[in-house]
Amino acid sequence: MSSSSSALNYLSSSSDDEKDFDFLTLVVAAAKEQEEADTATSKKRYVPRDRIQAHNQLLDDYFRGGIDGPKYNAKTFRTRFRLPKELFMKIVDDIEARFEWFQEGYDARGKRSFAAIQKCTSAIRQLEYGNPPDSYDEYLAMSARTSRECLEFFCNAVIILYEKEFLRRPTSHDVALLQNAHGSYHNLPGMLGSLDCTHWEWRMCPTLLQGQFQRGDHPHPSIMLEAVASQDLWIWHAYFGAPGSNNDINVLHRSPLFNDITLGTAPNTSFYLNERLYKYGYYLTDGIYPKWAVFVKAYLYPTEPKEIRFKRVQEGARKDVERAFGVLKSKWAILSRPWDGMVVAPSMVGVLGDGMVDKMVDRCNVLIGGLLGDEGDGMDHPPHPNNILFPLIMNSKPDFRLKVLKVQYDYLPTGGALAFAFDVSPQGEGNTFIEVVLLYDTLKYKDPKQPLNVRIKDLLNRMTLEEKIAQMIQIDRSVASADVMQKYFIGSILSGGGSVPAKQATPEMWINMVNGFQNGSLASRLGIPMTYGIDAVHGDATALEVCRDPRWGRCFESYSEDPTIVRQMTELILGLQADIPASSRKGVPFFGRKEKVVACAKHFIGDGGTTKGINENNTVISPHG
Repeated sequence: MSSSSSALNYLSSSSDDEKDFDFLTLVVAAAKEQEEADTATSKKRYVPRDRIQAHNQLLDDYFRGGIDGPKYNAKTFRTRFRLPKELFMKIVDDIEARFEWFQEGYDARGKRSFAAIQKCTSAIRQLEYGNPPDSYDEYLAMSARTSRECLEFFCNAVIILYEKEFLRRPTSHDVALLQNAHGSYHNLPGMLGSLDCTHWEWRMCPTLLQGQFQRGDHPHPSIMLEAVASQDLWIWHAYFGAPGSNNDINVLHRSPLFNDITLGTAPNTSFYLNERLYKYGYYLTDGIYPKWAVFVKAYLYPTEPKEIRFKRVQEGARKDVERAFGVLKSKWAILSRPWDGMVVAPSMVGVLGDGMVDKMVDRCNVLIGGLLGDEGDGMDHPPHPNNILFPLIMNSKPDFRLKVLKVQYDYLPTGGALAFAFDVSPQGEGNTFIEVVLLYDTLKYKDPKQPLNVRIKDLLNRMTLEEKIAQMIQIDRSVASADVMQKYFIGSILSGGGSVPAKQATPEMWINMVNGFQNGSLASRLGIPMTYGIDAVHGDATALEVCRDPRWGRCFESYSEDPTIVRQMTELILGLQADIPASSRKGVPFFGRKEKVVACAKHFIGDGGTTKGINENNTVISPHG
């Protein structure tokens, strides 16, 4: 019997005084009973979780272990985390050093927080398997709310740390790498990548947004991802979440893919093909895209053999972006499963640029780029500098104003460039302008502070096969020019006997000629200087011949018939190259400052003492000379 019914029965059988006292007592008891009944269903039950034990278990399983190492080896770690252990630990260390939320702390009870490696593991597992946040409660001792926070903060942290390196737009150096790679891999010179879109089902899309993300051929609302991928799976353009009827054309019209061209900040993508200059590189697309000059599509109905072959090559190369979508969804299953969460857009009208889904897609793209770079499967993309600091001296006059009109950054093959346009007119009248271009060099092979073997390795890694072959070629001065040196990457020029700039050429004429050739070489893609050789004869060279009988021939190149005099004349080499310092490493050639030249003796030891006195015949000498 409840307290309220007991109170009613008691009122009918007791005296007035006793009724009043006992009634108040029963009312208080009934109120407490009702309060407990109301709060019993709404109060959240506390679940004791031992996060310290879970942390130690995680370390023993994958990271530290005992004498035999962790329980699971590196191969198992790679399978379950989708990343090599070294790359995962680098990400954990970078995030923990940068973001306070991932750093270890204690709450008011003195209880230690989750370690950064636990939070990152939770986020990685949600991304790679696509399971609900509470799926790892038993192993990581982490509630669903904390797991969701781990995923959100982890995605934000990865984007902030690595977006500028792996989700940046291609620079001039990247464009050259992309076009060279696609030209050699697909036989499509000038190709920048493959452009396409893919859908991601959004099952729990809010009702007010379903009309913007619903398509007739999909049972549920879906969000489209537009991406450009290269043959090494570098996704350098990703546009996600555009509302609308969701076809490739509508997404393209909202995409920022060509914004840098309209703003005049795009790198140079021009290329030569069949002796014709094309102003822009191109993208491979399917038939739905418009007929723009930057889009190359396959023939719809090919009839000629060339058309059939081109269609096969184009469709095969266009698989790059589809392969990138497949790798993206297979490595991070959260992108291939229907999204059950609700994304709260900033304006609640379907603009998802700052939503959680957009950040997860960017984060997965970043990790794909980081994984390729860690394994060496991708192209050698140089890092994008975050900040460039430079001194600026301003006029102190009160009527002088400095107004920055334009800032343009680009990564060049020889380093980088930062261009400014200033309005330096009094009071900013706009009639006096100054343009400033700051150049800097970040290439290892051009850094004299780097070890020699590091510079050589860096240069060889950047050279194409054509450049390596051209550097081993020596052409005659008569067929050389600055354009030839720049276009064909020629490594050396020779002035043979009688090959001179002009009859009775002055030293100034020689200097101007060589500098012209050198400027062409320095203007090539890698800026490798050329070597200029001169075949000096008739006493102008360091000749080793000791001619003692005119019948031996070639006596015109001998200093003397006395070996002592010939030996003394070889000191000319040290005068041309500089004296070898005492600290120089033995066996390593030494060359002095830039005002010196490389010299060598000619022709060979014993020349002039040939067998039987025959011109250019062999010379036979004993081992002791």
